[in-house]
Amino acid sequence: MPFSIDVREKVLEAIQSGMSCRQAAAHFNVRVWLAIRWAKEAGVSSRRAPLKISDNVRNNVVKAIASGMSCSKAAETYGIDGSTAAKFADEENIDRTRDNIRAKVLAAIRSGMSCRQAAAHLNVSVGSATRWAKRAGIEGKPAPVRHGPDKREKVLEEIRNGLTLDLAAEKFGVKMPTIRRWITQAHDPST
Repeated sequence: MPFSIDVREKVLEAIQSGMSCRQAAAHFNVRVWLAIRWAKEAGVSSRRAPLKISDNVRNNVVKAIASGMSCSKAAETYGIDGSTAAKFADEENIDRTRDNIRAKVLAAIRSGMSCRQAAAHLNVSVGSATRWAKRAGIEGKPAPVRHGPDKREKVLEEIRNGLTLDLAAEKFGVKMPTIRRWITQAHDPST
């Protein structure tokens, strides 16, 4: 249904006075796309009030980026726009370059973290952290060995049958503290 010039003018006046295109369209019962088109044709911009971001969110975003998180990930985490997160980082003079993030990952690995832990802590991929450590000649701490329940039961059964802890550790390739923990968790007085 064609609209009168009067309706078009009222929509444009509302937009000029501060309403968004969406608000003006709803107010005058026209389609949003039509209000946008009329505003564009008339050279009228829809002014929306900028979203106020709390100081708490801003501080969390800045801390996250300073610790190595990417601006896009920080923005996603705290529900803001990526360009806003980048603006906050720039205002705080935070070095967001890939070299800086790489240096933080390598420092974390040198301090005793595994590549996986450093990657999770600084929000980079495990592959990148591992590759950077390898290129830098750093031996990352290996990820902990996971033993299945079958191995646990075999070790505990051998100990119940008289095998000493150190021989069980050697035979099954399990560290002594792990075997002791299994015994404690089993609450088995015969072991």
